[in-house]
Order: sequence, then C-alpha cells, then structure tokens
Amino acid sequence: MTAEKSYGRTPSGVETTEECIEKAVAEAEAGYDISKLQRRPGRPSMGDGPAAVLPVRLDPELRRALDARAEAEETTVSAVVRDALREYLRAGCPAMSEHTDDEPTAPEHAEPIAAAAARVLAAHKEALHRLSK
Repeated sequence: MTAEKSYGRTPSGVETTEECIEKAVAEAEAGYDISKLQRRPGRPSMGDGPAAVLPVRLDPELRRALDARAEAEETTVSAVVRDALREYLRAGCPAMSEHTDDEPTAPEHAEPIAAAAARVLAAHKEALHRLSK
C-alpha cells in the first residue's frame, strides 16, 4: 500500500491529503450554513461606523518624535495622532467649520475668528510640543 500524497499541514497541524481536499471541495460545493460560521475577532470598532485610513506624510524628525511619544505613553502611534488631532479640533471654533470659502467674512466676525484662530494655533503648537517630548 502506497502512502497517500501529503500537501503539507494546516496551521493547526492536520495533514492535508487528497482526502482532506476532496472533503473540503464537497463541503464548499454543498454550501456553508452561515449561521454556523464563527465570526473572527478583528480590529475594535471606532465610533459608530467603520474607521477610515488617512495616510499622512511626516518628515523624519516629526516621525521620530511621534514614535518616541507613543513609546513613552505605551500606546500606538495612531492613538497619539488621534488624541492630538482631537485636541487640536476641540480648540477650534465651531463657527469656523461652518464658514465656506465663498462667503465673505463680515467685519463684526473678524475679531472672534482671529481669537479662535489664535486658540487653534496655540493648540497646534502645544500638540506638536507634546509630540516632541
């Protein structure tokens, strides 16, 4: 009797043979019962919808500072960036986000907008300072 040809082993250590492959093919052709499939854990949810990936270019010095900060806080680079961005956006004025480029700024709004811009710049400076620690 000749040994059955092996195609290696599965991650759990089960030998993959012609018989295993035929069984898997028959099961697939018959269709799967979706209710019996186990959901695999994935990344944790962020907010109330799927999170978007936003590639950002960083100069080497800023990247080193960011990596160092994440290591010091024992967290991820992404978490540091999200926290800094939230802080930066909180410092802004909500009315500024509603203003569009095609609307002229009325003179009576100039002072509050300038004050809000100063707060945003200060928050930005503080966030960059915290990243460089």
